[in-house]
Parts: sequence; C-alpha cells; structure tokens
Amino acid sequence: MYTTWKRILCEMEKPPVPIRNQRKLKKTRRDLQNQRRIKEALKIRNQNLEMLKSKRRRDLNGRWKLLKLGKKISHLIKNHELKEGNPLGCLIFFFT
Repeated sequence: MYTTWKRILCEMEKPPVPIRNQRKLKKTRRDLQNQRRIKEALKIRNQNLEMLKSKRRRDLNGRWKLLKLGKKISHLIKNHELKEGNPLGCLIFFFT
C-alpha cells in the first residue's frame, strides 16, 4: 500500500510532458468502431427519450391521440401547425 502511494506522489511531482514531445496516438479501427457504436447508442437513447416524453392518451372515441409535450391536438389543428410536410403532424395523424 505504501509503495503505491509513494509511486503516485512521485508521478504527481513529475512535470507534465509537453504535448509536442508526445507521440500522437493513431486511432485504430477498433477505436473508430467503438466511437461509431457509442454515437449510434446515444442516438437510439435520445429517440427513446423523445418517445417517453410524448404521451399517448385515448380521446373520447377511444382512439389514441398523441400529446406532444403538453400540446393538445385540437390546439395544434386550431393553430394550423398540422401541415403535410410537418413530421410531427404526420406522427399525430398516424396515432389518431
């Protein structure tokens, strides 16, 4: 235990190596694959969070209606936010 602490203290006392003297580490194929996997996993997680945020409820007729972050569909229709090109609008029409 003592030797490890002594070694850590010695490491801390050493001056940091200047960046220009360090050899640049080349990214291997495995590093790039891991980076890509992490990016994909984050994207999927964000999509899942979005789906959780948007709540589905049944309207009076028993059909599913999508309340996207507290905005009601009727409110969206009144404000003409539902357009054919609007992906959220398409999603709402898909659920209703």
